[in-house]
Amino acid sequence: MQTAHRFSETSFRNYEPEWLRVQQYWPTPVSFDPAQKTLGRVKGISIETYTCRLRDALHGYIRHNYTSETLDRTKIEAIYQKVVVAQRDGLVVVGPHSALKSYNAVAPVCTVVQGRHNEVYEVIAPSLDVLRAFCLLLSERLLDKPLLCHTIDPQHLMQLQEEYDIVATLQEDRSTLIV
Repeated sequence: MQTAHRFSETSFRNYEPEWLRVQQYWPTPVSFDPAQKTLGRVKGISIETYTCRLRDALHGYIRHNYTSETLDRTKIEAIYQKVVVAQRDGLVVVGPHSALKSYNAVAPVCTVVQGRHNEVYEVIAPSLDVLRAFCLLLSERLLDKPLLCHTIDPQHLMQLQEEYDIVATLQEDRSTLIV
């Protein structure tokens, strides 16, 4: 019997990084912005679709016993029994029911995520002050990971490159990596 696409291994792989973040922070709720999700050449999907596909990916992983080099199956199976995937203020929030009851939808300024080759600090639409703080820490070699910025003002970037010892490169997804 053929597996429905929403439970397929391909679908699971599309959302594997999100489930890794959930695993890393469990039982603390983790939020995701569906507007930032890239599937193939398409960036941004509806919050309803993202919510459903995130649940489906976990269900497919558990039910069809897909392998993962990053997920701990024992932890994920325990999470599966308690996980709630909800929508709050334009974000998709994942965590245990008890933690989501009191969840404050204010997104963190920065998260650590797996980049293309290694972990990076990720910020979405950072203010100039936040960028300056990161650039100062990077130029003083006090941060151990590069900074991945989504929606950065090009004028701010030019100004920061003049003020700090940093190098910025534009990524394929239009984000900016600062080292």
